[in-house]
Amino acid sequence: MRSYVPRRPLVNEVQGTTVLDIRPWNNFATNIVKDIEGPKKITQGAETMSTRVWTGISVIVGLLLMAAIACQGTPASPAPSQTATSTTGQAAQPLPDPTAKPAETDQTTSTASVSVTGTLAYRERIALGPAAVVEVKLADVSRADAPAIIIGELTIENPGQVPIAFEIEYDPAAIDARFEYAIQARITEAGELRFINTTRYSVITRGNPTHVDLVLQMAGATSPAPSETTTPSEPATVAVPAPVEAVAVSETDPGEYSLQIVSGLPGGCVSFNGYEVTRDGKTLNVAVTNLAPADPLTMCTMIYGRHEGTVELGGGFVAGETYTVVVNEKVTNSFVPVDPDGPSLVKKTSPVEAVEVVASESDPSRYSLTVVSRLPMGSSCSQFYGYDVARRFANTINVTVTHLEVAEKNVPCKRDLPVVVTEISLGSDFEPGVTYTVVVNDELTETFSGK
Repeated sequence: MRSYVPRRPLVNEVQGTTVLDIRPWNNFATNIVKDIEGPKKITQGAETMSTRVWTGISVIVGLLLMAAIACQGTPASPAPSQTATSTTGQAAQPLPDPTAKPAETDQTTSTASVSVTGTLAYRERIALGPAAVVEVKLADVSRADAPAIIIGELTIENPGQVPIAFEIEYDPAAIDARFEYAIQARITEAGELRFINTTRYSVITRGNPTHVDLVLQMAGATSPAPSETTTPSEPATVAVPAPVEAVAVSETDPGEYSLQIVSGLPGGCVSFNGYEVTRDGKTLNVAVTNLAPADPLTMCTMIYGRHEGTVELGGGFVAGETYTVVVNEKVTNSFVPVDPDGPSLVKKTSPVEAVEVVASESDPSRYSLTVVSRLPMGSSCSQFYGYDVARRFANTINVTVTHLEVAEKNVPCKRDLPVVVTEISLGSDFEPGVTYTVVVNDELTETFSGK
């Protein structure tokens, strides 16, 4: 039997399209049929076999035709090494992954901020361990009678060795040019205080810098034990006037009065000393003093303390007369004693109608406050008592004007509502260009600038 091998390729590439060439298969089938029908002696069974072979070949050819048609309708894919191109010849961009999450866009709006920088160091040749923690704070230290307000702070764990650099960011809107700000720093180790600043390092306002180099003091430092021939001595101290925050007058017993005084202790080396009272006619002069180091360069902590005490004024006051209290050369109170044998009276805050601050033409200028108030129960059932002046904050003066009313109810009273005009001395220690506020009975306020 002859060997039938197609002499043409079964698959051709025609203009980039795969085409199945079936013509060699047609010739192949025709030759097979000729060989089968060629012999002269063919039995009836052989004819049947020829028919079956022809039918099988026809089926195969039909399947091949269908495959060729399907191949012609499908474009050829590019070889793996080829790059798909667009009609303009540029490299096509890869299609996005439909399962991929879109990239998040940071829409946070950053607010402008500024910072205070500096370094921390100490004189001792002591290394810090890995348990050391540095705490640095930017604080508002303007209010002498209140804890410092923290504007910004920073904590550094295991800071290494000194000098230690720091930077504290803060909001410029939180800064008031009239106030004073300072850096406070401390180093602890295993929860125990090791170093702390004992000197104020002012920053930002009033011409102070925004970079400071702090030298910390060792906490709990002790001096060498004295020898048997030496006697340890305490640092020399001197008596200095104490900052007075508030003074109140009260009647302790009928006809006897006392003062409740709140004063400040500005620094860890300052202690309360005492009171001294003198009486000059209707004026009571009180001196409140602290003990402070004689050497102004003495290292002290910045802790601000307070002292509250009572000064007994005794008796011997004339009812109906006005007495003035002057503490550390500043007028702080006035009061009018009542008749111990008269009706029972209670102290009340007076309704205030007007306030005004007046400055003298002297040098330095002295300031006074005029307060217009009324007696709400008339002249028969109420009388003017006095005022208290408190200066708890550096730039704010609080004044309280009071009167006495009959304690008994349902007493017939005149309804004349008399006006009382009170002149109060505010002193002369006001810085030029600085704005001060006077608040009277928590109702009316008046502002003025120092000259």
